[in-house]
Amino acid sequence: MQLTAEARLVVRDSNSGSGSGSDSDSKSESVSGSQRPSTTSTKVSAAVRARITWILTLGCVLSSGNARADEAAGTWSGDVELRGNYYWERSTRVVAPEASMRLEAPNGTRLTARYLADAITSASIAAGTLVDVRFTELRHQITVGAGQGFDVGAERLEVDASTTFSTEPDYQSLSFSLTGALALDDRATVLRLGALYLHDEVGKVLRGADRTEPGGRDLSDRGNQGALDALVLSASWDQVVTRTLVATLGYDLGYNVGLQSNVYRTVSVDGTPQTERHPDVRWRHTAHGRVAWHLPSTGTTLWLGHRAYLDSWRIAALGPELRVYQALDDRFVIRARWRYYAQTPAFFWRAQYTGAPRYFSADPKMSGFRSHLLGLAAALRLDALADGPFDWLSAASVDVSFDHVWSTSRFGDGVIAQAGLRAPF
Repeated sequence: MQLTAEARLVVRDSNSGSGSGSDSDSKSESVSGSQRPSTTSTKVSAAVRARITWILTLGCVLSSGNARADEAAGTWSGDVELRGNYYWERSTRVVAPEASMRLEAPNGTRLTARYLADAITSASIAAGTLVDVRFTELRHQITVGAGQGFDVGAERLEVDASTTFSTEPDYQSLSFSLTGALALDDRATVLRLGALYLHDEVGKVLRGADRTEPGGRDLSDRGNQGALDALVLSASWDQVVTRTLVATLGYDLGYNVGLQSNVYRTVSVDGTPQTERHPDVRWRHTAHGRVAWHLPSTGTTLWLGHRAYLDSWRIAALGPELRVYQALDDRFVIRARWRYYAQTPAFFWRAQYTGAPRYFSADPKMSGFRSHLLGLAAALRLDALADGPFDWLSAASVDVSFDHVWSTSRFGDGVIAQAGLRAPF
């Protein structure tokens, strides 16, 4: 059973979703648990890279002229992508350019590489400022990966592995992931298993004031504050129900151990400021499902998804989402989406702390809150440029998107915008 192009788009778009138990949409956030010093930058930059990457998928579908690697002829294929990402909220602005490349060898081996830079401008004390002054911090992230397909009788097994390293003045992170997908029944059924391991080293760098002692030694770098290790195991089942209806069910199990609080954020306990303290261990459970229905007569695809989350800190969350994809012609597709998110507070969250509590936090993501997201996106294939001076771009696609978040958390409302160019070769 074969999928229509737009139905396949929706399935792959769905597979790009990430995050659990936080409205950040951040894969890193779902693994690490919002402990990074630049809390908002972590939330946003990962969101920019992961959840909003439906446009990457859209580019893949639109770029029908992309030639795949030809084993008989010995040719390679691939694509290059350039993307600009922007995030804004009351105290933080993130500008994150990125570039990536994918290569596929004639024997089916896949190679990928991606570089991203986060330029975070913030005045938040939770990001290390000592006074109310804006500062800019730069984070670099590099990801490399490889994959290979194998024929298993009449079925097909795809195996992919990747590693990611990111560094900023007060944080270093290294992760490894391994995923496998077994396609059955002429690819009408796909079973996926995945594992991700992450190790973070957390530092502390104070900003916004003169931290140099009389002898000239810089006192702003307070050194290593701790480490975090995390493991995430995932399983999912994709099923083509009919030629125009597909469904997915999945489950993620996460285990975090180590420093999971923000080393900059302070909490008033009986009027005395103390650095916040979270439990060292966190188990995280996420169940998710989605259904997509394609209407060939109108070129419309309706997508309905839901995520349910529960962790050992007693945070429970629900996140339904609705998307509508509309093909206006063979080259131009738009997408609208709405998402609602609501969560309960962590067991140690209090508006005010008194006595001698074991754990205490000022992290808004530990509180109970709700949010709504509305977003629009569009992608255009550039084949109209064929046979002209820009013929070399005729197989490429461009995309833009804009999302607005209304949140009752202390982070407040936010805006996410992206634009990108993808060119196959």
